[in-house]
Amino acid sequence: MTPPLSCLKRLTPVFPQQEARPAFFLDRDDTLIPDIPYLRDPERVQLFPRSAPALRSLREAGYRLILVSNQSGVGRGLISLDQLWAVHQRLEELLQHQGVTLDAAYFCPHAPEERCSCRKPSPGMVQAALEDFPTCREESALAGDRSADILLAKAMGLAAIQIHREGAEPLSQADIQAQDLWEAAQWLLARRRQSKEGRP
Repeated sequence: MTPPLSCLKRLTPVFPQQEARPAFFLDRDDTLIPDIPYLRDPERVQLFPRSAPALRSLREAGYRLILVSNQSGVGRGLISLDQLWAVHQRLEELLQHQGVTLDAAYFCPHAPEERCSCRKPSPGMVQAALEDFPTCREESALAGDRSADILLAKAMGLAAIQIHREGAEPLSQADIQAQDLWEAAQWLLARRRQSKEGRP
């Protein structure tokens, strides 16, 4: 039996939930995995080459790993909830094979015209995560390839990392354009070290 069509989440806390930690929020499609429009087949899920090592490096530094993804294919009737969860389960399996577990995944399944408050760039998914997990927001970041990700990061006081795919326009609001999650993670960790050392 599938859950009702509402904003969805899956929690697998790695660290104690009462412990405040920095968080790395990340988009799914064209950030963590290649974008296949309205992906419904778990066998087509594959990680970008340096995704898992990037997430491992952040985990080792104490970051929570939180996925936030618009999945309007559900609201458009192009993907079933069962298919969405099957794809996500396969994604978790691929990450776990490389030693990575997400703390949480949040999905907005609504079509744009439904104007859901959790659909990026609206803040609902990140707000839900901040309620579920005590977060050191000043050390946290959101990485994604679209303007909705960058606008959401800025609105929530997070560092904004654009995963800059070939042919995409650089977004001026982003704090950095990174080629992939590995580059994003190394920038964020260096930024954190500089902050702790009191350097500009």
